[in-house]
Amino acid sequence: MQSRVRQITLGLLCAASSFAQPLPAPDIAHVALRIANLQASAAFYETLGFEQAFRFEDGGATSVAFLKINDHQFIELYPRASDSQPLGMMHICFETGDIESLRAEYLKRNLEPTPVNKARAGNLLFSIHDPEGQVLEYLQYLPGSLHFEDRGRHLGERRISQHLVRTVANVRDVDAARAFYAGRLGFGAEVELQAARAGNRPRIVFGVPDVARATDELHRRGLVPQASAGAVRVVDPDGAAVVFTAAAAPGWTSVADRLIATPVEAYPFNWGEGVQMMGLMKAAGAAHDGRYADYVEKWARSHEAHDIPSLLEIGPSAPNAARRGYCGHWSPGTAALFLYQDRRNPEHLNLAQGVADFIETGAERSPEGGLGHWQGSHQLWVDTLYMACPLLAGLGKLRNRPAYIQDAANQIVIQARHLQDGKTGLFYHMWDWQTGTRSEGYWGRGDGWVLMSLADTMEVMGQHDSKYQEMALIARKLSKGLESTQDADGLWHTVLDDPSSYSECSASAMFVYGMLKLVRLRVLPATYEVRALRAWHAINQRYVKDGLVIGVSAGTNPQGTDVYRAKPVGTETWGTGAYLLAASEVAPNSKR
Repeated sequence: MQSRVRQITLGLLCAASSFAQPLPAPDIAHVALRIANLQASAAFYETLGFEQAFRFEDGGATSVAFLKINDHQFIELYPRASDSQPLGMMHICFETGDIESLRAEYLKRNLEPTPVNKARAGNLLFSIHDPEGQVLEYLQYLPGSLHFEDRGRHLGERRISQHLVRTVANVRDVDAARAFYAGRLGFGAEVELQAARAGNRPRIVFGVPDVARATDELHRRGLVPQASAGAVRVVDPDGAAVVFTAAAAPGWTSVADRLIATPVEAYPFNWGEGVQMMGLMKAAGAAHDGRYADYVEKWARSHEAHDIPSLLEIGPSAPNAARRGYCGHWSPGTAALFLYQDRRNPEHLNLAQGVADFIETGAERSPEGGLGHWQGSHQLWVDTLYMACPLLAGLGKLRNRPAYIQDAANQIVIQARHLQDGKTGLFYHMWDWQTGTRSEGYWGRGDGWVLMSLADTMEVMGQHDSKYQEMALIARKLSKGLESTQDADGLWHTVLDDPSSYSECSASAMFVYGMLKLVRLRVLPATYEVRALRAWHAINQRYVKDGLVIGVSAGTNPQGTDVYRAKPVGTETWGTGAYLLAASEVAPNSKR
C-alpha cells in the first residue's frame, strides 16, 4: 500500500484543553530559512515584492537578511556557513503583546521556555522546543528596535501578498504534535502539521484576495506558478514551497461592497461625499479591489463634466450666495487626487488642481492666513482642516510644490493657536477672528477632523521641516486629551468630556485612522495603536450592520454642547468615509 501524506491543520482545540487559562491566538512574526545562496534567495523573494528591511553582518558577510511582509511579519534568510548545514526551516517565531505573562503561563503548563532576553534587533525574545526538537520563538516588539523603527517603510507596492497566514511543519508523530501545539501551546491554524517523509519541503502559506489574479501576476514576473485547488505555489531556489491561497475578505469590505451597489448619481460634489470617496479609494488599495476605484471614477466623471465655479458654487448663479466659496465642496478634490494617483488620468488631476487653485487664491483668509469656512464667515472651523489639508499636502508632494505643504501645515498651526485648549489638549469647534470668540465644548468629530489632518499632512513632510516638530507637539497634546476621554468600551462620546452624551461612530473611526497613522509615522508611541485597535473592534461590534455604518451624528454647526448632544444619529456619507479610512490603516496588518 502506497504511503500517503497526512496533513492536519490545527483547529481551535485549546478550548478542550485542561488548562484553565485560555491563550490568545498567536500571530506569526517571522519564519527563518537556512539558504544556500543569499543573492539568489533574496532575488526570488524580492520578485514576490518583499523588500529587504535590514540585515546583520558578521565577519564581513551577511549572516541574516530580513525581508518584510508587513510591519509585523518578516522572512529571515540565513546563508548556511557550511555544506553540512541542512537547508530549510530553522525556526518559526510568534508575536506576543506581553511576553512575560505568556512565558509565565507556559511555566504553569510545565513547559520549559528559555528566559526572556533582549535580542540583537532590540526586541524581547524567548524560545521553546516542540517534542521533536523544532525551535519555536516568541517575541515582543519594542520601540527602538530595528523592526519597530522600520514601521511604515519597505512595504513594497508589488507585494503579491501582505499577510503570512500559516507555516507547515514536518513531524514524525502527528497526534503527539497536535496535542502539544493545540493543547499545550494554545495554537489555532497558524501551524499545519505534515507527516514527515522523504522529499517533503518547507512550506509557507500567504493569503491573497484573488488566487487567479495572483497567478497571472506571478506569470508576468517570470515565475512558474503551479496551480492547485484554491491555491497557487512557486518554489524558491532551495526548494521551499511558497503558497498563495484565497484569504477570506476582511469583514470591513462589506461596507465598501454595499456602497458600490448604490447609484453613483446619489452622491453630489459635497463634503460628506468627498470624504466617502476618499475612504473608498483607500479601501481599493487596502483590499486590492479595483471595483472600488471604478466606482469612484464613475462618480468623478459625472462631476468632471462641470466647470470648477459650478462645482464649488462660486459663480454668479451659486445656489447659496450666503455661503459662497463654502469649504464643503473641497474634499471631493482630494478624492479626485487619490483617483489620479491610481489611474493617472489627467482629467482627475485637473479636477483636484482646480479645487486647490481656488483654495490658494479665492478662499477667505484670516489676517494670519487661516482659511475661513466660507467667504464672509470670518471664522475658523476645525472641519475646514480636512477639507483642505489632505488635498494641499498631497498635491504639494505630487507636483513638488512645497508651498502647498507649508500652507496645509500652517492651517493646523493657526487653528491650534486659537482652538486647542492648553490644559486638555482638545480642540474647540470654531473661532471668530473678528469678535475673538470661540464656540463652547469639545465636539468629537471636530477633533477627529484635526487628528486626521495632522496625520495626512505630516505624512508628506520631512522631519526637519520647520513646522514638523510644532505639529508633532500639537498631535501629542491632542492624543493625550483623547486618551483621557476614551470610554472603557474603546469608543469616544460626541461631547468628548461628557460621558453622558452618546458614543459616536464617525469620531471614533477618525481617531482610529489618525492614531494608527501617527504611530506608523512615529509621531505617537505604540501605546496608541492599542487604543485605536480597541476602538476599531468596538466600532465593528456596535456600528456595522449588514454593510451599513450606523451611529453617525448628523451635520453639525458650532452651536455648543447642547446642540451636539441632541443631534440625531444614523448612516451618513462622512461616517462611511471615516470608517473606510480607518480600515485602510488597520488593513495593512490583518492581525489587527
